[in-house]
Amino acid sequence: MKTLLIIISAGRCGSTNLINRLNKNEGINIYGENYGALLDLIKSANWFSMYKTRFINQPHMRLKTRLSSIEEEQIYSQVNDGKKWIGNEFYNNHEILEDTLNVLNKLIVDFFKVDEPIVGFKEIRWQYYQNLNWLKHLETLPFKEIKYIKLNRNIEDQARSMYTSFNPKNSAEDIPTKYVDYLKRITECENNINKFLKDIDPSKKYECNYVEESDLQYNKILEFIKND
Repeated sequence: MKTLLIIISAGRCGSTNLINRLNKNEGINIYGENYGALLDLIKSANWFSMYKTRFINQPHMRLKTRLSSIEEEQIYSQVNDGKKWIGNEFYNNHEILEDTLNVLNKLIVDFFKVDEPIVGFKEIRWQYYQNLNWLKHLETLPFKEIKYIKLNRNIEDQARSMYTSFNPKNSAEDIPTKYVDYLKRITECENNINKFLKDIDPSKKYECNYVEESDLQYNKILEFIKND
């Protein structure tokens, strides 16, 4: 099985530079953001998994949450006879939904179907904490282990870099509205990431002030990734 590495940081902290350097090493293949597509796939699998846990693995929950207009006998009939036709999300065709979960899980694993033993991706869309919660679904999939890297940078420098990147003709020193918005977004990302990482095993996470041209933290990151 493969080690899955997830780089979770706010934008403009050097994560793109890091994956470009890491991918020059034999045995490592880290993907970029892919416009959040992988995150959306994990989100879908997570919701199907939650559905399975609550309403397929625990049939009594269907009775507990049934609509008042649906007779209890109808629900028992569904549980016992397998008829899944009532138009409510709690009483859908569970076999099809469970098959969908299996397909989504396979898609996620196959996304990293490469020769390298260390795979992963980076993502910066963490201003919503729920995005981080979806990552927990990856722990249910057949990976050897999951490791997290968080890169730090002065948030004002990050916001300034983000602003000048998207608005090259203007100066962030003017503190325009967009710059303030970027600063707010990065702060939210930082708070959410710190909250999420607090419950992660210390041996499975690494945090540093990454400097793009420095080998000091880069070598420590490599050591962290390769250490079993």
